Amino acid sequence: MELRSSLITSSTIVVALLALFYGQLPQSELIANSSAFVTFSDVDNDGLDDALEARWGTSDISADSDGDLLTDLDEVLLGTDPLEFDDLVRLDPPQATMKIDSYVCDADLVIEIMTLQQVSTNNIRVYWADKYGFHEVPRNTLQRLRAERVSFSSIIPGYSTQVTKIVLPRYAIEAFDTLAIGIEGFTDGTPVGDQIRFSLMNDELMEWRATSVFSRYSGNGGGGLFPVDPHGSMPDEITPGEVCIQTLQEVASLGAGQKLYQVSDSYCDYLPAANCFVGCGASLGDTIVGIDIIGLLAN
Repeated sequence: MELRSSLITSSTIVVALLALFYGQLPQSELIANSSAFVTFSDVDNDGLDDALEARWGTSDISADSDGDLLTDLDEVLLGTDPLEFDDLVRLDPPQATMKIDSYVCDADLVIEIMTLQQVSTNNIRVYWADKYGFHEVPRNTLQRLRAERVSFSSIIPGYSTQVTKIVLPRYAIEAFDTLAIGIEGFTDGTPVGDQIRFSLMNDELMEWRATSVFSRYSGNGGGGLFPVDPHGSMPDEITPGEVCIQTLQEVASLGAGQKLYQVSDSYCDYLPAANCFVGCGASLGDTIVGIDIIGLLAN
């Protein structure tokens, strides 16, 4: 039984790798076109695709959801809340920044790489890790994937923003129980990077997002689980306005940038526009794969 389980796991990984590296989606895994969103659609032209704005709860018809003159993309990169009015005079000085987020649209999983820059961002590298290994996505593979790059002006003096969107087959990500995607590059000569962690819970693809990105919630090394599908719901969701807050504890550094975390605390707590789920507490002890972005940038 143990050998059979290992073979099944290996087979799943091979299929997922083929889909991820070659952008091929097996016919049996095609997903019906039922999304209300269109891949790469950005009606208000603020750099955040409509589907991603639906995940964040920001407006897809106004580039500045809270009316403080900073676009929603500016706020994401500055680390402020695009749904709370900010006094521009009180903001911390900007710096070269790279952020990553994602959404699903039918068979597509779109990765948005966002940068705040004075001049340019280059030498972007993409990595992924699961429980079994850490890999860099070859540059020629990235060139074969459907992608788009757009630059935007910014109200922040001397800065502009850039968004690179990459489409991966949704099936390839959902084939893993836990998967991390990391990015690194150079913005104005400064090494920058970010990562995103995915988990599959009751067939719902979830993203582990640090709560520190929300000014309305002050976390301490913790994060929350959110559906990657803009219209997705938490498995057996129970209380609107709450999210599954988790604290991760590093349990192993597996080398070459790969890290393994264990959920050391997990509970429902208030976070606007979120939903908690019945299995939140039961996720205590689960493992989540992450990427040592700080270590990569230091090399």
